[in-house]
Amino acid sequence: MTHSQIRILMMLECLNIGGTETHTLSLTKQLIQCGIDVTIYSFSGGNIHEDFTSLGCPVYIGSLKAANRLEEVHKIILKHRINIIHTHDKSAELADHAASKLHLPLIYTVHGTYYDIFSKLHHKNTAFVSVSSPIKNWLDAKGIPSTLIHNGIDMKKYHCNRDQHSLKFQLGIPVDTPLIVYAARLGNRKKFKLCDAFIKTCPAIREKFLSNMHVAIVGGSPNNKRRFNLIKDEVNKINKQNGENFIHVLGERKDMERIYRGSDCVVGTGRIALEAMACETKVIAVGSAGYVGFITPNNFHEACLLHFGDHAGKAVFSKEVFCKDIAEVFLSDSSSDITNIKKNRELVENKFSIERVTNDLLQVYKQHMNPDILR
Repeated sequence: MTHSQIRILMMLECLNIGGTETHTLSLTKQLIQCGIDVTIYSFSGGNIHEDFTSLGCPVYIGSLKAANRLEEVHKIILKHRINIIHTHDKSAELADHAASKLHLPLIYTVHGTYYDIFSKLHHKNTAFVSVSSPIKNWLDAKGIPSTLIHNGIDMKKYHCNRDQHSLKFQLGIPVDTPLIVYAARLGNRKKFKLCDAFIKTCPAIREKFLSNMHVAIVGGSPNNKRRFNLIKDEVNKINKQNGENFIHVLGERKDMERIYRGSDCVVGTGRIALEAMACETKVIAVGSAGYVGFITPNNFHEACLLHFGDHAGKAVFSKEVFCKDIAEVFLSDSSSDITNIKKNRELVENKFSIERVTNDLLQVYKQHMNPDILR
């Protein structure tokens, strides 16, 4: 079986900025570079729609009427001679129907424990992929075997270069100002509450040991504007109480690599933590599933098992623990800092590079493809 014989339909819920979508974008790019035909089908568009179309692959946006989507997918499969479907999260049920109808193998990547639709999936030739150890354990408990393949990071895009002060210039603050970036998707209720708790902790950090610290909140809530506006209201309130606009709300950004490079520390979870470490930036990992802390080469593998707080955590976020880790980030020895951040990037590349992830997925594809459908 050659790569040119594989024709994939990649199915998604939407094309907004998020961990699943960004991973799928990097994966699609790498698959195309390997000589594989990829077609994208998404229930809705979003702000990285153009990023997908720029890859040169067909991109289809589904009908607003869910009842029409199966027929749409059927026609796309026949038009592009699709011989394998790869689905992600909420698109799985539709993918299951389409794969069953046309007797195609189905690969289902499970990105979180928040979608439990397995009772609605009936296609026998389905292979499950889990993106973290907690998700694999969760699937195991349901009697569903899966292959653990992490989400991939494009190491060529996320790297350290010399534009590290551009974000501080943009914010109008001196280059020696300590700058913390908090990055997350804010539509999720737990992530919204976590961001709110983080914001309310910032004045205490300034009061204790970083009096000139600034903070940038990066992320949006495309499906829940109310939550995003509540974050902005809280930031305005805190800035007013402190007599200085030291917390900046930047909203969603597509240039995250520049955001990471321009900060002194990134607070985030999952993919955000990995991308920031690839850019050789210090990371404090915290997510909706729990707090992990300041990531070093010594605790990197443990943090991986927790998906950096996105799927499991060591503790609950608290002002005291977070302030302690912030102190370690900014008051640690500079020579060991350089060694650690370079080692972190090396660890990310060894375990999460998009090239490695793509090769692992290709093995799964080939294991489940019938030679008869390659013609």
